[in-house]
Amino acid sequence: LINKLFDIAADDYSGHKFPDFPGITKQYKQVAHLKKSQWEALLKTVNELSCGAAKKSLTSEEYFNLEFKFNRYNQRNWVDLHDALLLQWFFFFRSEDMGRLRSEWFEETGVEVVTCNLQETKGHRKIHETTHFRPDAYTFWRRLNKRRPQGFLVAPHVSRQSENGVRNLLNHLLKYAIEASGIKFQGGQSWTTIRHTAFRLMLEDVPDMGKYPDIASFANNGRTKVPMLQKTYLNYISDKELASKVRRSVAPESYTLVKRIAT
Repeated sequence: LINKLFDIAADDYSGHKFPDFPGITKQYKQVAHLKKSQWEALLKTVNELSCGAAKKSLTSEEYFNLEFKFNRYNQRNWVDLHDALLLQWFFFFRSEDMGRLRSEWFEETGVEVVTCNLQETKGHRKIHETTHFRPDAYTFWRRLNKRRPQGFLVAPHVSRQSENGVRNLLNHLLKYAIEASGIKFQGGQSWTTIRHTAFRLMLEDVPDMGKYPDIASFANNGRTKVPMLQKTYLNYISDKELASKVRRSVAPESYTLVKRIAT
């Protein structure tokens, strides 16, 4: 911070030499995310918790008539969690977006293509247009739009007076569902984990997305920056791929092989 302030002040003090303080290095570690098998197991568990309603084509009336208790573990809430997970998976939203999303913000902009215009964004930033890269997003959207054709898309019964109301509900249900799935992984069990999962698995499924010029478009669509994608995901994916490639190409040394003992 001091170095940045000196840089700003340098324009007003021509010829003056300010002291230079060494920068503080940061230790980065891989962010928590689900593997593909874990992601599929999570969706399967949430659908089972909803008694299969999450994957059904429900009308708005049928959706609001789902079993709904005053505690959080009810059928309609599990449907909402399933829908929220797939919205995150397909459109790379931020966790704070989940409580703002409205059906009216989505529109079909092509053949089986859906676009979302975020009318409210973090810190009141400009309206942002985002779309999906996975083709099955369209089928999901048609199902979601049928049961919630207008208004809030995620947990419409939760008051929006508190910005964290919907996020707290999703985090609570997510933690329960992860434990019910038997998923074991290091890291937090918050909604940010799902955003990381959506980015990481997209880059693993389509490696070319991590190269220019595609990576720039991908970053903009997900409202992030190219260096962030590289530092957070691509560096670790490259390390993993290199290790796998070397293991396939290097023969094991003879002295490490287990030999049978003659009897």
